[in-house]
Amino acid sequence: METHLDSSAMIRVVNGDLVADVLQAAERQRADIWVSLPAMDETLAGDDDDYIRRVSSAYLRLFDSSRFRLSIGFEALLDQELHGPLDSTPMASKEVRRIRRQAMQQLVAAEHPAALLRELRIGMERMKKPWKEEDKKLGAAIWERWGMSPREIAAELDQLSPEKLPDWLFELAAPQLQRIDLPKAASIREQPKRYRCVLAWFGMLLLWSAAIAVPSNLRTQHAIFEDLRPDPNDFLDARIAAEAAYGNVLVTNDGGQAARCEMLRERKLIFFRSMIVDAFLGKGL
Repeated sequence: METHLDSSAMIRVVNGDLVADVLQAAERQRADIWVSLPAMDETLAGDDDDYIRRVSSAYLRLFDSSRFRLSIGFEALLDQELHGPLDSTPMASKEVRRIRRQAMQQLVAAEHPAALLRELRIGMERMKKPWKEEDKKLGAAIWERWGMSPREIAAELDQLSPEKLPDWLFELAAPQLQRIDLPKAASIREQPKRYRCVLAWFGMLLLWSAAIAVPSNLRTQHAIFEDLRPDPNDFLDARIAAEAAYGNVLVTNDGGQAARCEMLRERKLIFFRSMIVDAFLGKGL
C-alpha cells in the first residue's frame, strides 16, 4: 500500500517528533511511506538552523527504514504517465536517493545549514508567486472564464465528474507545464484511471480557480466554498496531491487540503483517500 505524506504532514511529523510513530503505523498497515521531491524541498525551505537540522534528521531516520520511498516529482511523473500506463508511483532513482541522503547528512552536520539552502528558498518563492490571491488580473480572468454567479459555480462543482471538466481548464493548465504536451481533452475524460495524475491535477486546479473566481465576500452563498480559500501554497499543493494519484492514501496536516481531495474523490477525479496525520497514526479516533 502506498501512503503519501505531503509537506504539511512532514512538518507535523518533525515538530511532533513522530517519525517512529509514522513508521509503526506503516508497519501495522503494511504501507510504504512516500514523500515527493517537491514536498521534501518545501519542508527544507526554512531559514532557521535548528529547524533545518530537525527536518534533515527526520528524513535520515526515514531513509534508514525499508518502508520509505522517494517519488520522482510531479512533472517527471506526468511525463511518464503520458508515455504509457502506470500501475504505481515511480520511485526516484538510486542516485537521486543517494544524493538526497548525503545532503541531509551535510545539513545535520553544518554549523549554519539554512545558509546552504538560500537558492532553494528563492526557487520556492518563485514557484508560489504567480498563485497568490492578490493577483487580481488572474482572478478577474478566471471569473470571466467561469462566466457564472457563485451559486452557479457551486452547482457546477456539485455535478463535477471527469466527463464534465470544462474545455477552458485545459487552456489554463497547459501554460503551467514546460516541455510536456497534454493529451487531448477527450482522452482524459474517457480514460480517467489511465490519466490519474493529469486528472487529479486538473481537479485541484479547478477548485483553486473557483476559489480565486469567487470573491471572499460572496463565498457564504454556498457551503462548498468553505474549503476553497486561495493560498500561496495552492500551486505546490496541487502538484503534490497529483503526484499521489497512484497511491492509496494522502496524509496531510492541512484540513482544507484533505477536504479538497475528498471532494474530488467523491467526484471520481481522485482515487486515493485523504486523512490528517493524527487519523493515520490512530490518535484521537
